Amino acid sequence: MGTNDISRHHILERAFLDFQVSSFGSSAEAVTLEVFLSDGRPVNIECYSNDVTNVVLQKFARVIQLDESKIDCFGLFLSRPRNQDKDGSQENIASSSVVFDQLCVRWLKNFEAPYISQQLANKDSEENGSFYKVVVRRTCWDPSTEEPLLDDPGGLKLLYLQALNDVHRGVMKINPDIKDKLQAFQEQGNFRQFMRLCHLQPTYGYEILVPVISDYPRENTKCQLKVGRRQILLEYEDNGFHTQTALKSTRIRVWRVSHRDNQPISSQMLFQIEYLVAKEEFNVITLQTNQAVILSQFLQSIAAEILQDHRTH
Repeated sequence: MGTNDISRHHILERAFLDFQVSSFGSSAEAVTLEVFLSDGRPVNIECYSNDVTNVVLQKFARVIQLDESKIDCFGLFLSRPRNQDKDGSQENIASSSVVFDQLCVRWLKNFEAPYISQQLANKDSEENGSFYKVVVRRTCWDPSTEEPLLDDPGGLKLLYLQALNDVHRGVMKINPDIKDKLQAFQEQGNFRQFMRLCHLQPTYGYEILVPVISDYPRENTKCQLKVGRRQILLEYEDNGFHTQTALKSTRIRVWRVSHRDNQPISSQMLFQIEYLVAKEEFNVITLQTNQAVILSQFLQSIAAEILQDHRTH
């Protein structure tokens, strides 16, 4: 039984949820959960403390006017300010105060209750002043799969706000002409055309994770890590030049997550990929990252999307 099978099995889901609820030590109660949009505005969701992720997503969809048949295109994540040090301070106060910039640290799944997960995470981190928010993010990995969402009021709003935030943060790099066109669409309130122009940009659709240490192209290479458009992007300096390597998901035979012994917890995890570099020739690429689990979840989601495409067509 694979990881996805385990996480989707309702009996095991219920067992994990019951364990989480009992460890939280509080009976189910009516609560208000803040789910943050990409512009930093919270959406208040009236739910129960033990409501699982899918239930919270359904309630969120009703509030935001998203067709419930399309909720699989989005996910709930625990997040923290991107440039936050371990002591809770901000590396870049100016930018973080202007633009909502959250780092996704955990993809909330259906074997847990988002309210309890957030409360437990904040309880563990309150000493260093780090506080986690629940944010909603798109979980589509190819612009073509977003096309049906452009006719859904809630879906279009969520895509637009995230794309606009990516532009403001400089994540989606675009030339001045494209930026002017996007601004014109924004001023006209033409969000559908805004998104269609975004879909044409090769820098659209990436989730930015924390930098990693890679053994590619050589040992101890520090890389920026992006996941999107059904691939992993590694960006690094190579002989004085800024270089980008794309690891396409369709060329990844297998990946694995493991721990490094005798290392601090924050750097214990390894993410290894068996990657097809030539016909019947695979190389192993190793990334040192404390986000190996969420990176694995992203690749699982990409694989599921590709499989669904094949079934549809």
